[in-house]
Amino acid sequence: MSLASLAAGKVEAVPGAGRPDLIHVHVHPDTVAPTPLNPRRVFDETELTELGEDMRNGQLQPCVTVNRTAYLKLFPEHEDQLPDTCRYVMAAGERRWRAARQVGLDSLDLMLRHDLTETRVRFLAAVLSENVQRANFNPIEEADGLRAMLELHNGNQATAARAMGKSKAWFNQRIGPLRLSDEMVQLVLQGELTAFRDMRRYAALPRCGRGRRRVRPASDDTGRTPCGSSAPYRARAR
Repeated sequence: MSLASLAAGKVEAVPGAGRPDLIHVHVHPDTVAPTPLNPRRVFDETELTELGEDMRNGQLQPCVTVNRTAYLKLFPEHEDQLPDTCRYVMAAGERRWRAARQVGLDSLDLMLRHDLTETRVRFLAAVLSENVQRANFNPIEEADGLRAMLELHNGNQATAARAMGKSKAWFNQRIGPLRLSDEMVQLVLQGELTAFRDMRRYAALPRCGRGRRRVRPASDDTGRTPCGSSAPYRARAR
């Protein structure tokens, strides 16, 4: 195909707008809520303010959402974790939503994706895909999200990895931090332990009382519990 033919073709103002399963809407941020499945809990307040001020001039990337009713058909156990004002649940874009709320914006751009509510696995894969592509995603939060995907596949790492388009080796490496001791988890959260090879080495060491442990707080300022559970997540001993 030549450049001339490409130039003569119709160009969408918003990529994907021509797909019938994608709907773009503009709503008040209060009508949107993050999914309890999002493993990310750490957001820099200064960065959120800066992003929010930039969004006053236009939101370059919409938040990816699904209809609340369709979402609750997939995850009825999350109903109590969604506010009454919620009409849409985010699969991606929580940082942009938080930024909009922080600076008081009265409009948020959404992409409504009906296809993401086909299965629980498909929705969770969409939630995790945005995070794992970010270079600064906290390894503990990432591992917690992957643990949720693993549970949806009855503990089979190979099928869980395929659902995300990743290899089993990648999945095994990234979920490894859940086997760290509490002390090592704190080093990761503080940014003092960053190399996965070191995390694997420490995770393989024997430690006293290798029982169940809490890897992070049970909820954040939205009242969510880790990966949508009704109780604080504790990693199972491996």
